Amino acid sequence: MEPIRRSPVGRGLDLDGVRLHGPRWTVAPSVAVEERWRSRTGRGCTLPVVTAFDAEADLSGDRAFRLMSNTPVTLFWRSPILDRTTGWLRDHGYQVTHLDASGWTTEEAMHRDTAAVLGFPGYYGHNLDALNDCMRDVVSQEYGWTPQAAGLVLVFTGYDTFATHCPLSAQIVLDTMARHSRSASLIGRRLMCLVQSNDPQIRFQPVGAVPALWNDAEWADANRRPA
Repeated sequence: MEPIRRSPVGRGLDLDGVRLHGPRWTVAPSVAVEERWRSRTGRGCTLPVVTAFDAEADLSGDRAFRLMSNTPVTLFWRSPILDRTTGWLRDHGYQVTHLDASGWTTEEAMHRDTAAVLGFPGYYGHNLDALNDCMRDVVSQEYGWTPQAAGLVLVFTGYDTFATHCPLSAQIVLDTMARHSRSASLIGRRLMCLVQSNDPQIRFQPVGAVPALWNDAEWADANRRPA
């Protein structure tokens, strides 16, 4: 199989954009990826198989499937509905991590609480770029995500407070979570974000959109000029 290429806009990723570690290896990688991994660790590796939902099963009652089939970020207004959803997910092996956003009147408050709850390292930069970088580590299960869990569910409550005081940051946080949900799915992990708002009319721009990118060999403008 072809190696997974590192996106020109990505940072902090290992071995062509995927942090390779842990026991979940079942598919042989390309020779190039194998050689890079062996040079760093002294041992071989393979890439993980994506954990898919069972196409033969009745998924009508699977709340995780119903949530993730539409969007990685789902909005809630009524707390009892959210509680029933998180209860089902917890009962089915998901790690449910709560973040109370009702007191987030500044972006710094969001960084402080998120870093504490997800166990970010002490050098965390408390800015949106640093949040993006640390979420890569969360997806890699270096911290903040128990490897034995069926998936990670990040639950933001009272998010309308943050959206009112810091609308751009609130949008970027959700977009960051959506993009890392996609990257998690590529290595067989499920990450979803549930957002409770006390404003039933709250709206956000689409999240997780990715651009159409040139391939690695033709990324530079100079490589797309006629000979």
